Amino acid sequence: MPLRQHLTIEERARAIGWLNEGVSLREAARRLNVSSSVIHKLSQRFRETHTVHGRPRTDRPCVTTPAEDRYLLISALRNRIVTAYSLRRTLRAATHTIVSDHTVRNRLAINFRPMYQSVRIVLPPTPQNCWTRQQWSSVVFTDESIFTLQNNDGRILVYRHPGERFTDDAIRQHNQFGGCSIMVWDGFSYHQLIPHHVIDGNLD
Repeated sequence: MPLRQHLTIEERARAIGWLNEGVSLREAARRLNVSSSVIHKLSQRFRETHTVHGRPRTDRPCVTTPAEDRYLLISALRNRIVTAYSLRRTLRAATHTIVSDHTVRNRLAINFRPMYQSVRIVLPPTPQNCWTRQQWSSVVFTDESIFTLQNNDGRILVYRHPGERFTDDAIRQHNQFGGCSIMVWDGFSYHQLIPHHVIDGNLD
């Protein structure tokens, strides 16, 4: 079971009671299924504040309302290349709310991750590339691909608990000479799929 990162108020009080009774940080963390660092931070905070409740938040009140946040989102969805500056001016004209470009980006970042990607460039259709169904029926698409039986390049990340570095689920075998691979050629047309072929050797 994966370790949790947060404790309820009742669990915090229970952990502090265990620590006062002499239970170790590690044992308290094991009982609550959290990391030892969570119990350590809880113990430090309790010594400073003498309470298991979280520290009061000092964040400034939100400048925009939920309705204004939805307005920014809808405006961005209608025009995907609109700038934060334009959205800020549009919001001010519609609701008289004054915000910064940074605030606009923060509101949009909740729904757009990552914020900006490069625009994909495509060519507009022309009479030369607007084919009819009959023309497409005479075209065959083919491609080939290599399938390696053992992945030998690149880093592989694995989720594991402390002490599981060499468990079966956290390791993979490595062939020093790269293993082997096969090449497969396949294709399709308007009317049918072409049976795949395994290529012995290189495909020119």
